[in-house]
Amino acid sequence: MLSIGYFTAVFSILFAALAIAILYVLPTAFYLYAWTMIKDE
Repeated sequence: MLSIGYFTAVFSILFAALAIAILYVLPTAFYLYAWTMIKDE
């Protein structure tokens, strides 16, 4: 039972870290893409 709780905690932390990374990367990638499109014009 303890191993299942530990696995769930680790998975939750990894999922939260992944979600935060996606929330940071997507706007940054979109901003860089928009900036390059504006710069090319």
